[in-house]
Amino acid sequence: MKKIIEPFSVKINPIKQNNQIANNFYLSHEVRIFVETQQNKAITSLLRLFHMISFGKKIAALRKEKRLSQTELANKLNTSVSVISRYERDEMTPSIETAKKLATLLNTTVGYLLGETEDDNLLKDPKMVSRLKELREFSEQEKEQVYFNLDAVIREIKNRKTYAL
Repeated sequence: MKKIIEPFSVKINPIKQNNQIANNFYLSHEVRIFVETQQNKAITSLLRLFHMISFGKKIAALRKEKRLSQTELANKLNTSVSVISRYERDEMTPSIETAKKLATLLNTTVGYLLGETEDDNLLKDPKMVSRLKELREFSEQEKEQVYFNLDAVIREIKNRKTYAL
């Protein structure tokens, strides 16, 4: 069986090859799949690292971002400073109602605080929220079509950014 050789362009530190800088390589299908797999593993590892940010660390970071002291946050929540401190050290978990109040006070979502989503700004964008609501009304086939087209647009924009460097 004849192996198909495909062009594969990568952005790397320039490699000198026969006194010329090489950026384009011709790789077999197996090598290209291996490279893509290794890139995906690296991305997955980074995502896991970001997901390791605890509930308490998120509360502390958002509180500091808002320039609130633990005392000020405790007063707004009608609780004690020691409770806020225990939340931030992950020694105690708030009730659902308290988590909702925390999310509101810290201008984020409960999902972000609990680690269900790592992008706390995505669901604050009214345009994004309205589009997501519209998407709920679509059939599965229509949703797949939207996802396919969205993926294509995202890929195109990323490619433009990559080659603009």
